Amino acid sequence: VKMEEVARVCPHVRVGESAFGGRGLFTITPCGPENVLAIPEHVLISKHSIARDSVFLPLLQYLQTHEIKYPQLDVVITGDELENLVLVLYLCWHQLLGASSSLQSYLQTIPPTYTTTLYWPDEIFAALEGSTLHTATVNRRQELQALFTLLQSALAPAFPAFVSSLSWELFLWATTTVDSRAFRVLVDGVETLLLAPLADMINHASDGRIVSRRFDSALRCLVFSAAPDTAPLAPGELLMPYGALDTARLLLFYGFAEANNPHDTLELQFDVPTHDPLAQQKLAALEVFGCSLACTLGQGLAGLPRLVMTVRVLVLDDEPQSREWLGKLDAAQTIAELFETVPEYEMVRVISLLNERHTIETLCSTLGSMVQRTTAMQASLAAAHPPPTDPTVPPTPAQAAARDACVFLEGQLAILRETSAHFATCLCSLNALSSL
Repeated sequence: VKMEEVARVCPHVRVGESAFGGRGLFTITPCGPENVLAIPEHVLISKHSIARDSVFLPLLQYLQTHEIKYPQLDVVITGDELENLVLVLYLCWHQLLGASSSLQSYLQTIPPTYTTTLYWPDEIFAALEGSTLHTATVNRRQELQALFTLLQSALAPAFPAFVSSLSWELFLWATTTVDSRAFRVLVDGVETLLLAPLADMINHASDGRIVSRRFDSALRCLVFSAAPDTAPLAPGELLMPYGALDTARLLLFYGFAEANNPHDTLELQFDVPTHDPLAQQKLAALEVFGCSLACTLGQGLAGLPRLVMTVRVLVLDDEPQSREWLGKLDAAQTIAELFETVPEYEMVRVISLLNERHTIETLCSTLGSMVQRTTAMQASLAAAHPPPTDPTVPPTPAQAAARDACVFLEGQLAILRETSAHFATCLCSLNALSSL
């Protein structure tokens, strides 16, 4: 893969310093909206091109003919996961080849390190303990470490030299490269994961004008386009939305945060105490309503009905009325039958006035505690790692990570505050109703 070839077929674009930090891709002349960027097929790195690489072919054939299995789970790596793994190991293989690699000019365009949460300094990561971002990062690290250990044992007999050179740092770098830079598109009707030199420098923006990418079978190119009914793109940085991703996912897989992200979500995890005499009935009720102990909230009070219904069920007391209500649910086999046995208002609105008060008070208390904890977490990070006083001085890794962590926490707080205000209003309404 020659970056010079990409530059030849895309003369209207240049690599430059992005306003978002790092490098980005810029147009130097008006272009589009169709075919703003076209990367030729022979430049793309995919399972098709990898199969033609005689240097890597023995390892590829080994992966295709031998089961790579997690022993504890008795799960074999296949399908998309295997395709992803091949691309990761291919990058590792060529990185180890150094100057003799046919990918050398492309590898030199890839950052030597990343800013995803897996690379964050320990003190920043530890400060987020208890957050969904911390939990997701711990789970991802454990998942990758298990895969790395599995590969060492599975590949060592046939490729001892490669395995002895394959470090955890190299494996993490290659995995993050694929996570953050690969595209999944249909190539001749087959879903394909690929790396596209130059195109993988297009940065994210929720309102970016590059809105589609597809493989053009006639041109034999990976084509990037703006909306067809828009004016040509003026010279400047090419930006595209990576998808409806919340800030936690952006940080975990891409290494950046977007302030005021419209796709931010907040996770709330509940449980049913084992000593609760109604535990099994409550879990059954949640299933009937399509709810679970894990609730997701979004901006604009998205997800609120399921959250309220979940808490209504969980706060039920061991009273005859509660048992009667839950008994009706146990007897309901379908939602249609449920409407016959339980009046609609009970499902959509309230179980009882007392239960509704308990529900709203529980939510106010839970969300209030989360606001206090998240605010304190954000203030602590900002105080411990303030940005450089000189705007021309780049932040340290700890300062950059703390800045992005605070953006994530601010997104969490925005949802918490909006939801808390809603339930405070609900509680006032309940109090007014009770006084009548």
